[in-house]
Amino acid sequence: MEEIVVEIVHRVFNLDSLESSHRINIPVSNPDEIFEVFDEISYNKDDLWKHLTLAAHEDGILPQDVTVKMIMDTWTLQMGYPVVKVTRSPDGTSATLTQERFLLEGSANSSSTTDYKWWVPLTFTTQSEANFSQTQASLWMKDSEDHVTVSSLPPKDQWVIFNLQQAAYYRVNYDDHNWNLIIQQLKKDHQVICPINRGQIVDDAMNLARAGHLSYKLALDVLPYLRNEGEYLPWATGARKFVYIESMFRRRSGFGALKRYLLDLVLPLYESVGFDNNIEDSFLEQKKRKIAVTWACRLGHKDCLNKALTLYRHWMSQPDNSSLKPVVFCRAIAEGGEAEWDFAWDQYVTSSVATEKKASSQIYVLLEADLDPI
Repeated sequence: MEEIVVEIVHRVFNLDSLESSHRINIPVSNPDEIFEVFDEISYNKDDLWKHLTLAAHEDGILPQDVTVKMIMDTWTLQMGYPVVKVTRSPDGTSATLTQERFLLEGSANSSSTTDYKWWVPLTFTTQSEANFSQTQASLWMKDSEDHVTVSSLPPKDQWVIFNLQQAAYYRVNYDDHNWNLIIQQLKKDHQVICPINRGQIVDDAMNLARAGHLSYKLALDVLPYLRNEGEYLPWATGARKFVYIESMFRRRSGFGALKRYLLDLVLPLYESVGFDNNIEDSFLEQKKRKIAVTWACRLGHKDCLNKALTLYRHWMSQPDNSSLKPVVFCRAIAEGGEAEWDFAWDQYVTSSVATEKKASSQIYVLLEADLDPI
């Protein structure tokens, strides 16, 4: 499940937040257009809704006057997806929810994001309950409604979190006060919030800031808790956000300070999982190690760089297919000399295995980006 959220949901979120996104149901006039239509956006939105209305009525999941077609038409006949804004009342006991299309980067020719409306399934939990297992919608935001009011919420000193386990296809934004309550919970005891929602919070906050819906100060305040994070999904999400942050600072005077800050976040994970690969570790543990080693070395951690160079020189005499190979190759080439470079080039030229050649070419792409002068 964690791998699905990171590799599919978050990736498709990024594709579908662009102006180039398209609705699922669109007309085509020739065979070539069929291949243009069926990309990742199309394949990752479920098209089985037409068979589900009867079962939903029998199980009491949907009211009798609501059909799956009514809901899914709003998702298949228009592009993109919504961001739901949760604004709590002064005493916190109710909240007004609104929706608009989420665009990562708009333009002067962009249509109004408020022209788009969806049927949105709403799930939420509160600080006193902290029950993230209930993913069936407790109420729906209809495409005909400008807003929905949710009542019976806790006082203003307790957080609420919507879209439990990120089971529905939308982002969530909150008023600043509720964001700060969530941030304080992450710092105090992040495990109160389930790992999938911790990843969602990181992903939503950073993308909302990039799109201008949230201040970067608040978004960046979400990240420090990662020092204490041990789960794969939040780290996989956070590491992807590091890439964008790093690219924005690369040619600025504060880049060195940013690298030190990010390394401070990464080091506890690196020290926890270690550098050395262990084939007996679980799949997700190995994925965490790859994240930790990638970023510890990328950010200049001496222990990581020394071990990468040592391992690479060992591979020069005894080749290995470790999952850390792309990371180690890239770092060792950057830190090594002519012999290390020549060996990597020879591996690329002589490899007859397509996956090996592809991996080697990716290493050169990574190296080129990493050695780009500041």
